[in-house]
Amino acid sequence: MTFIITKSSIADAHETLIQHIVKHGTEILTESNEMTKEVTDVRIKITSPMTSLRISPKCFMKIKGFTEYSKNLIYGYRDTVIFEYDYHERLRKWGVNKISLYDTDVSIDQIKYIINKLQSQTTSRRALAVTWIPCYDEKKDDLPCLQFIQCLIRNGKLDMYVVFRSEDVLSAFGQNVYGLTEMQKYIADALKLPVGNYHHYIVSAHIYHIRDSHELSKFMDV
Repeated sequence: MTFIITKSSIADAHETLIQHIVKHGTEILTESNEMTKEVTDVRIKITSPMTSLRISPKCFMKIKGFTEYSKNLIYGYRDTVIFEYDYHERLRKWGVNKISLYDTDVSIDQIKYIINKLQSQTTSRRALAVTWIPCYDEKKDDLPCLQFIQCLIRNGKLDMYVVFRSEDVLSAFGQNVYGLTEMQKYIADALKLPVGNYHHYIVSAHIYHIRDSHELSKFMDV
């Protein structure tokens, strides 16, 4: 059964989801041999992503870490920072150094595409971005959890929809949603629109309840 959360703030959604996983999650041993608690099929709607409480006070990471993450997501990391993958690269330089078509490296700014698409056709259902690169990711162990972003202009506002195949809700959800809603605002500003609803779907929502027990205890002190 789909677990549905509708909250005005990122912080409330984060705390509610963690408590639900602790109480109702199933223990799953991961491919990396770590124990998790998991719930599947989670749908979250945040109605005021930019104006209500954006970071739970129970998070170990504070505002500086969240703002740094969002800047890196939108504008990229320094050249000296190298990852197996990062979301900026997958969204704003999709394919670069990963695949080759007609002997030419592919590099696609999918966020620019979303902006251009919605500028040219405000009712479009085609303003979307993907992160998965099959010919590359199927051979790797470190894979993007975020898979899909779609933006719609509805009721005069920019709504965003995202899909995660897997998400560490305790350590990553708050940061991910903060960064993605900053991306939503970046796109909305380019379109001269207000930010609307933010929709977040997770196939496998989990916490590392043994490894991260100290951090988890802060969220369960209610």
